[in-house]
Amino acid sequence: MTARRLPSPLAIVATLLLGVSTLTPAADAAEVSISIESREVYVGVPFRVTISVGTAGVFESPRWPPLDGLEVLGAPSTSRQMTSVNGRTTRQEVALGYAVVARRAGRLEIPPIPVEVGGATLRTDPLLLRAVEPDGGDDLIAEVEVTRESIYLGEPVAARLKLWIRPYTDRLTNGPLNSETMWSLLDLDRSALGPFAAPIQDLIGPRRSRAVRGRTVSRPEPSTGEETTYYEYEFGVTVWPDRAGPFELEPVTLIMRYPKRLKRSRSLLSRGDLQIADARMVVEPAATDPIVVRTPPVANRPSFWSGAVGRFSVTASAKPVQVAVGDPITLSLTIVDRSSVGSPLEVLAPPPLDAVESLTGDFRVSGDPPAGVVNGSTKTFTDTLRAKRADVAEIPPIPFAYFDPQRETYVVVETTPIPISVSSANVVAAEDLIGGEPPGDPARTELTLLSGGLLANEADAARVLAGGPLRLTPAIAVVAFGIPPLAFTAVAFAERRRRRLRDDTGFARSRNATRTARRRIADARRVADGEAAALAATAVSGYVGDRCNAPPGALTTADVVAHLERRGIEPDLVREVEACLVACERIRYAGDGPAAAASLVDRAAACVQRLEATRWR
Repeated sequence: MTARRLPSPLAIVATLLLGVSTLTPAADAAEVSISIESREVYVGVPFRVTISVGTAGVFESPRWPPLDGLEVLGAPSTSRQMTSVNGRTTRQEVALGYAVVARRAGRLEIPPIPVEVGGATLRTDPLLLRAVEPDGGDDLIAEVEVTRESIYLGEPVAARLKLWIRPYTDRLTNGPLNSETMWSLLDLDRSALGPFAAPIQDLIGPRRSRAVRGRTVSRPEPSTGEETTYYEYEFGVTVWPDRAGPFELEPVTLIMRYPKRLKRSRSLLSRGDLQIADARMVVEPAATDPIVVRTPPVANRPSFWSGAVGRFSVTASAKPVQVAVGDPITLSLTIVDRSSVGSPLEVLAPPPLDAVESLTGDFRVSGDPPAGVVNGSTKTFTDTLRAKRADVAEIPPIPFAYFDPQRETYVVVETTPIPISVSSANVVAAEDLIGGEPPGDPARTELTLLSGGLLANEADAARVLAGGPLRLTPAIAVVAFGIPPLAFTAVAFAERRRRRLRDDTGFARSRNATRTARRRIADARRVADGEAAALAATAVSGYVGDRCNAPPGALTTADVVAHLERRGIEPDLVREVEACLVACERIRYAGDGPAAAASLVDRAAACVQRLEATRWR
């Protein structure tokens, strides 16, 4: 019998590793894929198409080819999943979610979509789907009402969404289904809620745990005119147009599974509850007429008007009020919104102090735009003044101009003069610094040579050599024992911070985010319309990317929104940043003139300032 030699443990491990390496695909192999919720879609009802990209490198956004009977709605949402080894990103999985809508019924195709990945062009597989017409009728009615058909730029649009749902009655029920049940049959995930998405979400709660109750009303059926019982639901929203011209609210389309037949559940746990046995898809668009947004007139417009529209009051305070020539004085301007519907104070610009001749004649004004802080219905701007002369007795009235849309005229309000006391600055002569002598002490002009060396200063050697007790005063103790540890700690902290800035790129980007954004804002103020809008957008998106240590490269608007939401930024600020980036994109390619671009740069600066003042998670 021949003995077989067993392989060594090292050989077994090497064989296993070789087998795993042959079965595992290359970590940097790029791939793209496409998926869809369902192969059957409804005409006019948005559905989601997801393009997934797996790569270790960079890739460009997919370039959709022309589509027949389909339309891609807006920018995609983005989600990422990173794979890191030893702190280095080796692969990323990126999912781009697109909202797509079918515009006609029949068989439709999404052709292969090219995606540039690491210099190579990859394509998704084609997708075939079937679009069918949804049911209509009078079971669901939606209308959007606006209070005014014409407004001035800077005024809000008050809009209300009204829904009417016909109660469903079945032979298994003792009466019609209640309003909470009928509301729950709305497919809010697939409905386009437009500007009403936020108030509806606030009403139903984060997990849709709150019941929405409608009130029972009688109204005519649109098709027959006969009075019929409906459940009525109503939602309000305020929208601020950001440009002049025709303005349309985002489209609203409601989708509902309206019952055709009910059944009782046979499950032991449901105790014979009613369930929908058959339903039909109902799609109801809510159209609204466009609103005309007018620009405030040029006639009689004050030269120092900064774009405020509404009704405001202004007050001023200063401190200190007793200063020397050239000493800084902090001037605070508080603007109070007196409008009945409120104004977007976040974008309210300060009055241009350098244009107030009565102020610049007596004071030096800093060239930087004053910082503004919003608190409820007030916004406070602070700036620094320096008196030029000792005869300046007051800070003159500061004018603030706004356009009153109700009276259709410009109004100028002023602050109350602030008395101050300015003294002459102390001037130190050169002889007081170099070579000066105290008065009454005659200067010595001769030197006397004494023999004996040190003994000439003190003849008694015993007194010179006599020792005395060392007195440790508190001041000496602080200097001797307190300063060295503090100095060592400061040096160690500075060195640690220097090393972290050098080695931790994420920390360095976060620390320099504000400085970089301000530099881009300053550059945007010096260039033309489209380039200014591009730099303003880069300032905002770059700031978010630096704060979040996002991969280098331009972030889409959806990326910025996703980062802000993950960091716990308040929804109002997230929506303002999103609107600012969308406006930048529009002006960048369409152009609305120098005034619009300048206003947009100010808006981007305000977004960065609010983000800087917000606590990030």
